[in-house]
Amino acid sequence: MLHLSDLHIVDTKNNGTYQSDLNKLIGDIVAQIKENHVVNLIIVVSGDIIDKGDYNNSGAAIAFFNDLKDKLYQISNLSVIDIQIVPGNHDRERTTPTVLFSQSFQTRETSIKDAEEWNLYEKTNKQFISFANDIEKTFNKKVAMSETFGCEITEVVGNHICFLRIDTAWSEYASQSYKKLRIGEYQLNCLKEQLDTNRTELQKKGKNIDVTIAITHHPLSWLSPTDEIDIKSLFMKEDFFDVDMLLSGHVHNQSVENLYNHEHSLLSLVTGIGWSQNDPQRNKEYRYSIYSLNIFRNCCEIIVRKTNKGNSFDYDYSIYTDRRERLISKLLYPIKIMNNYPFIDVNSLNDINKTGIYVDVNIINRIREMSWIAMDLKNIFDNLLNTHCSYYISQWVDFMPKRTVKRYRNRLKNQLEIAKNDISHIIPEEIQNLMKSEITNKNFSSFLIEFCAKCVEKLAFCFSKSVKLRVHFRWLSSNDNYLKLYAKCSDDSISTNLKDLPWKSSMVEAAYNSNNSVVYSSNEWQSSISTDWDDFITIAPKFKENIIIIENDDKVKEKRPAITFGISVKGEMNNKDTIVLYLLSYLKIEKLISDVLESYVNVFNVSMKRYLEYLREKKEKKGENA
Repeated sequence: MLHLSDLHIVDTKNNGTYQSDLNKLIGDIVAQIKENHVVNLIIVVSGDIIDKGDYNNSGAAIAFFNDLKDKLYQISNLSVIDIQIVPGNHDRERTTPTVLFSQSFQTRETSIKDAEEWNLYEKTNKQFISFANDIEKTFNKKVAMSETFGCEITEVVGNHICFLRIDTAWSEYASQSYKKLRIGEYQLNCLKEQLDTNRTELQKKGKNIDVTIAITHHPLSWLSPTDEIDIKSLFMKEDFFDVDMLLSGHVHNQSVENLYNHEHSLLSLVTGIGWSQNDPQRNKEYRYSIYSLNIFRNCCEIIVRKTNKGNSFDYDYSIYTDRRERLISKLLYPIKIMNNYPFIDVNSLNDINKTGIYVDVNIINRIREMSWIAMDLKNIFDNLLNTHCSYYISQWVDFMPKRTVKRYRNRLKNQLEIAKNDISHIIPEEIQNLMKSEITNKNFSSFLIEFCAKCVEKLAFCFSKSVKLRVHFRWLSSNDNYLKLYAKCSDDSISTNLKDLPWKSSMVEAAYNSNNSVVYSSNEWQSSISTDWDDFITIAPKFKENIIIIENDDKVKEKRPAITFGISVKGEMNNKDTIVLYLLSYLKIEKLISDVLESYVNVFNVSMKRYLEYLREKKEKKGENA
């Protein structure tokens, strides 16, 4: 969500021209949208679009939003999903009827209770609705605004976001309105009625509201004490408004607060530009904000940008209080704070894109399940290693006196159980010669094939039945590409073909350089090739024997992993499915894979360099991948 407030747009040349500083704002917004790889955008404007209720400035405001739209629409892969607008005090026409109407409600104990009184108010502010609709039409919004408040549901990637637009400006008539503003029973009752209708319609479709966001111009602290207490109570009640986030402006500053009680939480976010012709020197700091919501992770990433002395935008480091926040230049807050625990960092190769999974009971249970599966995999791989050990011994029998077979079998078994180190020093020379031959490479290939099959069999339990799974190995070819080595799918109808993967700007390079597994969906910008799979995790095993030295085109020596490992998924994934690869990364699946491969290579004296030569020869003979 892009949160703009208090733009105070004026027509500087009486021809639809807005303040030149707003061009810098548009430029910075576009840069941030690109840098943070935003795909779906909702714009929220929390009032004071024009200055001092002068609708002669409306042409300049429309021009600003047109220019913003044009720049945003030029960003590839970006969809502007919705725009939500509420009025501010500067959006009200400043006429005698307006002042008298608002003053009467500030000075009496009662507030607007029925439609007749509210219609009197809207007659004093008739231009705002038409003006707001013109802005919304700029972004192709189909549902026209009929009142200055309302309730709408917006669907984004299967999630349903409820917006409560609340008019807090209707009762302001002077600059000294702090603690005097009213909401009004009529407005609250209408909003509740609209919300109930929207909830019912969603429930008929088997859906629910995932997040409820209220938008006001004024922070709640500007309401009269009675209205402030009442509205907070209604926001926090799950059987009433059940608001998760509140976006406000007016004060030309930033604020991030988490209000909560034993039943509910409310994340309150305030931002504001505040440019006006009354401050020609631009001596103040002007702000806007971007909020990235991941509903399943229960995570809201908050980016606040403010002007510096050069009147250009930078991060508002005043709100980043610890080293991690300053490093990633954002705050991470839970959307719903109750029953939640710390974040799990999602590995991203670019600090600016780092995000997290906010841990709740569901995530803890999922981690427990994934830990059991990881331990099962470890046991399965150990058994597979022992099976290959026995198979090797059966191959050696012809080279050994029968009385020594048992002795070497026991030695090998002890090595596997105790150290899993290189045992070449206890193997007779004639056996070592055998191990250097094609038999060793074939046996290793057989092990990798079985490895893939065991992974698919076990990891399938992590996903819904509708999710398709592929596990694969790649190998380093002579032209610095990674080719298919072996692959196994959970569904035999799915092709096991893999695209050739260049080293440069690939997930393999990213995984190797980061010393971590890398999940595609949190590092999509890193991948240089397209994929038919919804998500995948890439691992570059980094044990000594798997690191190969090559010479690049400039004759500079570089390191590469000889073989790599990956898990790909696609299909109709639910929230539990989308988290699996992230949790495998969190559980350091790369260490498990590396340890198993290293054990095999050390126990059976596999030379990865000779293994690559074997694969290249095999490819040349067959004219295809090994």
